Amino acid sequence: MKNFLAVSLHRLGDLIMHGHVLRSLALEREIKIHLFTHPFYQKIDFLFPFVERVFLFEREWCQKSIGENFLNKAWPYRHIQQLLETLSQTHYDNVMDFSQTETSTRWMSFMRAHQKNGICYDPSLSKKEFCSDNPWIRYLHQQPHSQIHFIDLFKKTLDLPVGGLPKRSEACLNSKLIVFQTQSSDQKKNWPLAKWVLLIQKMRDEFPEFEYCILSSASEFAFLEKAFSCLGSSVSLRCTDIRESYDLLQRSRLLITLDTSIKHLASWAGTPIIELSLGSSNPNETGAYQEGALIVKTPAACSPCRHSQSCSQNSYVCHEQLMVESVLAAVHFQLIAKTSDSSVGILEKQTKLLKKFMKNVSHYDQILNSIFHVSSSVEGGWRSHPILELDYFCQDKETMLQGNDAYFS
Repeated sequence: MKNFLAVSLHRLGDLIMHGHVLRSLALEREIKIHLFTHPFYQKIDFLFPFVERVFLFEREWCQKSIGENFLNKAWPYRHIQQLLETLSQTHYDNVMDFSQTETSTRWMSFMRAHQKNGICYDPSLSKKEFCSDNPWIRYLHQQPHSQIHFIDLFKKTLDLPVGGLPKRSEACLNSKLIVFQTQSSDQKKNWPLAKWVLLIQKMRDEFPEFEYCILSSASEFAFLEKAFSCLGSSVSLRCTDIRESYDLLQRSRLLITLDTSIKHLASWAGTPIIELSLGSSNPNETGAYQEGALIVKTPAACSPCRHSQSCSQNSYVCHEQLMVESVLAAVHFQLIAKTSDSSVGILEKQTKLLKKFMKNVSHYDQILNSIFHVSSSVEGGWRSHPILELDYFCQDKETMLQGNDAYFS
């Protein structure tokens, strides 16, 4: 049995995405999977039963120890040395760097493996170079924005089959609970709270048969409690950890979310998803990896921006352009589906009713400026199809691209 080491040193949502690849690897091959990651892995270890061994890099504690006088300066060096010694005890057949950062590149330079997928420093630690000739790793570094979902890109790197996205849960489709994730760690991705309030008010009026729940972390609870107090007791605010959120998502009819780890958690739980793509969120790279997820974004020319840069505009244009009515249209679209099947027939029904709904709202022209994408699994992997540019009404049920004006005329 071969040994495989995955290096994942990004955020929690990225680690959940990488888990899709590792799960596929475990199903396809007889292999021992080890994982080198941050301690927050312990919050989601229940999602990774296929990982046999985990190495935890205490990066934040190392940085804190070096930077603060009252802490032991020698501890970070001992921690890193111990990790290096432990990792060197196993000769891996393959080491895969899922993070592709400066930190992970340095770690990759010291890994012992027959094959490495990523970038390493040369023996003198003076310059970087590709560890192998894998074309997909080179593609990742040569493109400013990938047109291939990161999960599929890493699957292609490991020569794994793409497609076959997680299906929406039948139990979720019979639920009467709708969940909202209204905050992310990046202000550029956050939709104004006043718009969230208006959306929930409209949904409560139009769909009174549903229960409504807003997720919160402990640090956000007081802030969100004040922001949503006007909604009264009919909308609950739940302070949950990752495991509690996952359990709640498993029995929810719909999640309306920003680009957060909760979105990726919902794809595992099988919860139908509406994703609001704002700021640096790029659906082509990190969209909800699930059959039938709906992604709503605006056509702001500056979007998606880079994660590492501040907003280039005087105000968040993408926030302003994404209207409540656009998200409400997406809600109508998702709540129509009574099956996990996202075939053209189901999309035809959904799209007809979406068209009918949009014709009756006051901001019809502005809604047309929103870009609706529905995700599906095709031969080449995950794809997002622009709903308002697809004609599902041709007799042979083939997808034909048309402009918005022609579609709605």
